[in-house]
Amino acid sequence: MAPKSFEQALRKLKFIFMRQWSDQITIQRQYLPEIFSNDLIDISENDGLPILKSSLLEYFQKKGIITRISTKEIRFEVLDFEFFDKIERFEKLEKSELELEALKLEEDLSKKGKKKEVNEYRMRGIIALSYFHRKIGPLVFYSYPKNMLEKELSSKVANIMDQQFSEGFFTHSFENLKSMNYYFEIHSDWARGNQEMLMVSIILDQQIPLDIEEKIAILCTEFSERLQSNEEIFMAFYINDINNFDEEDQENIRKNEALIEAWVNNLYWVIIEDTREKTEEEKIAILLNDRHVFQTLEKLSKGPIPLEWLREWYIEEFPEKDFDETINTLVEKQFIFINQIGLVEKYVLLLKEVNAERIPPDSVIEYIDDKPELIELLLPKVQEYYSEYEKKNKTELREDAFTLFQIMADSKKYNVLSELRNGLISKDKLPKLVSKKSLDSLMENIEFLKKYDVIEELDYNGETYIVLKTNLQITTAFPEWMRKLLPKESEPIVADKYSTKDDKGESFNNEKITTSIEKNEAALKNTEKRNIRKKKSNRK
Repeated sequence: MAPKSFEQALRKLKFIFMRQWSDQITIQRQYLPEIFSNDLIDISENDGLPILKSSLLEYFQKKGIITRISTKEIRFEVLDFEFFDKIERFEKLEKSELELEALKLEEDLSKKGKKKEVNEYRMRGIIALSYFHRKIGPLVFYSYPKNMLEKELSSKVANIMDQQFSEGFFTHSFENLKSMNYYFEIHSDWARGNQEMLMVSIILDQQIPLDIEEKIAILCTEFSERLQSNEEIFMAFYINDINNFDEEDQENIRKNEALIEAWVNNLYWVIIEDTREKTEEEKIAILLNDRHVFQTLEKLSKGPIPLEWLREWYIEEFPEKDFDETINTLVEKQFIFINQIGLVEKYVLLLKEVNAERIPPDSVIEYIDDKPELIELLLPKVQEYYSEYEKKNKTELREDAFTLFQIMADSKKYNVLSELRNGLISKDKLPKLVSKKSLDSLMENIEFLKKYDVIEELDYNGETYIVLKTNLQITTAFPEWMRKLLPKESEPIVADKYSTKDDKGESFNNEKITTSIEKNEAALKNTEKRNIRKKKSNRK
């Protein structure tokens, strides 16, 4: 028997479904504690955000609700076609305390404005570069992200240097934290013995797999070699004594300090890129990035197909691919369902239609609204693009969607997209922020994204900025063949809503709870599906 807290959580979720009249709702993870009790919530070891306990998710699944977790959101989807019949019975009840609680919850969430995001770096870790000051001893020279390393922790990290006497990688644990450290030395014209003692550390509050640790060790080694190859980089570590030097040396000290900070920043993002967990949209894009998967789902969107017919089509179109492997993957990922009728005949049904599409970069425009001249440069280009984009026919949109899946499936292109979703990047400063090798790769991806109208370059105040021209998103909806069965075609609502205008003309972003189909169509849709299944069953 399920715990009462599980049943109460399910009823809350049902009421939200009922209020939205949808088969799909999305809730920002930071608001989960405002919906579910604390005993049902854990803190994710991957990103530090609240997440529902696995036992509760398993309980939801048994009740016909599956969950999909992304970087900042959790999506609940109803796969049980009888589900809405069940919640309709709740609607006929008098308003209980639980229903009033659900209504109050929905109202509270809707009234809340934009909240500062939960600290996204908590589980990503911190990078610190320490050095041995000739008078004070070990000190943290610079850490990134900035202002994340508390004073007490900074002292503990720096003192780790006393444990290592030869160049190399080692780990250290204190309290609930773990640090991975690389001790090394660089040549110095100003230090005793002509050597500066340094240590780069990655501080985490979680255990990581051995293969990730090995990747980090390699990146730290490359970082040390980078500093060792620069004959003037030692000057940076005299920034606190800068007044003791002449004007020329002071200039060199500041220049090398800025260079080291840029290199530490770059190391942080390289580690994130090489070790981070894929987002939900990346996982979907990686799957649909393959042409044979993309076209198989497209074919199934027209309606159920006998398994053997689909096999014949697939082998003819993609003779070099493994049909059974593709089908098993799609079943496992819950994109399709195989229904056996009788002892022999099997039909393949598409459960959900996945699409990649472009949306205006409203969030970016809001982010740079303190630079009206820059917005005036960007908006005409965005408007011009979308005036042409709306003219694309179905075939062109399908090919464009496949291109977008390819972009989001490529980790380096996706990283550029993720950064630009949070604002603009100064192209002129890139050479100072990354290594030559990283810069070449970055510029190649930037040119690709420019070619496919994802980003735009703007000249403003003597600098060249890179900014999103079109944002990308992946949406799911009922398959086309299901929608055609309705008396009236219903247009799916985008699951992730971006900046829109309210009745006062003011912008608002990222609603806490969003829907995937129109409220007034959902009940008809589910009723019609059940009638169709009954008719098929009777004919057989």
